Amino acid sequence: NPDGMTSHPWWQNCPDNPVGQPYKNLRVALNYYGGMFGARGLVWHQGESETYLNMMGYPTSPGDYQAKLEAVIAKTREHFNAGLGWAISLVSYFDGQTYNDVVEGQKLTYASTSNRVWGAYYSDDVDTPDRDASDLHFTESGLLKMGEMLGTGTTGAFPQPPGGADILALSPVSALTAPALVVSKQGGQTNISVQGGYSSYCWVTESEGHLDDFNIRDCAFPVNSQSIQVDSGKWRCYLADENGNTVLTQSVKLPLTSINSPLGIGIDD
Repeated sequence: NPDGMTSHPWWQNCPDNPVGQPYKNLRVALNYYGGMFGARGLVWHQGESETYLNMMGYPTSPGDYQAKLEAVIAKTREHFNAGLGWAISLVSYFDGQTYNDVVEGQKLTYASTSNRVWGAYYSDDVDTPDRDASDLHFTESGLLKMGEMLGTGTTGAFPQPPGGADILALSPVSALTAPALVVSKQGGQTNISVQGGYSSYCWVTESEGHLDDFNIRDCAFPVNSQSIQVDSGKWRCYLADENGNTVLTQSVKLPLTSINSPLGIGIDD
């Protein structure tokens, strides 16, 4: 693939049918970790490969970069949450060279995008000794400078970007609220059910006796099972909403013990 890791494969592989790499891993991370823990925003730091391709005779226009990045932004908001904020960095540095057309594409995207801040606005100005021997990746000191840029918009060496920048100013997407479980006895078995409607239910139990060793890939029942009947083990459920965002319930350990306190609300033993 002559595109390397440019904006092209991100754009090409973000449609729904099918969702491909590298966008697929981003979507999985947003749905899984963003669903359970929430998300402050997404940091975009990409553009070096366009510079390399330009050096090889394959240029990129500002408008083309903008269109592809805008498509990726729109898909993350469709696939995860419409309120997802973005921190857009200005990035093109490769082997000592920068590429103004890519930077202009990033600026155009910033101007056309809602709920965004600048990411690493001065990324291309971070060079030796803050880059490693490849003259591409950051050293420890370079990463510290990048972190400062993302957190404040700048470092001591640079002025504030136009309009300022602070990723903490983005409105966060809240984590999904874990639903309650209702547990009751039915004959010799225990019924565990999830309150509320979800798109899928992955019931899991700890494996090999390791506490809290629950694997989302090992669903013990069909994924449309809102309720299960079991007689032993420690159970919880991974739930997915209509976007695929994941939330994890509390665990229930069987057999039940008698609880005579407010903690027993919802348990009918």
